[in-house]
Amino acid sequence: MGTPLRAVAAYGLSLVFVFTGLGHLIETEVALVTYLTAVVEWALALGFFIPETRRSAGWMAIAVLVAFFAASIYAAGSFTVDLLLRGLLDLAIVLWAYWFTIREPRAIEFHDEVLQHG
Repeated sequence: MGTPLRAVAAYGLSLVFVFTGLGHLIETEVALVTYLTAVVEWALALGFFIPETRRSAGWMAIAVLVAFFAASIYAAGSFTVDLLLRGLLDLAIVLWAYWFTIREPRAIEFHDEVLQHG
């Protein structure tokens, strides 16, 4: 199941992918690949909302972020400051996805109680 914090973090990831999908459709030059990118991002967003698919959505989100970042570098032709900033943001989202949807929470023993950690 997961802790409430993990669920809220997954909902936050879902919103990130909903808004990035919308951002791809708001671009001035929308090509078929842009529409497909938005659909992939919305599928990931849906996956984060469903508890049974969160872990898979986390792995897929990481793969998609890595692939999209590589594609952006290729399309830009060189590594720019904008790409560096995007890379840092993508890294933060990758860590967020890993920490709250993929990583197994650890039990912490505290005196006579067992607490679930993150």
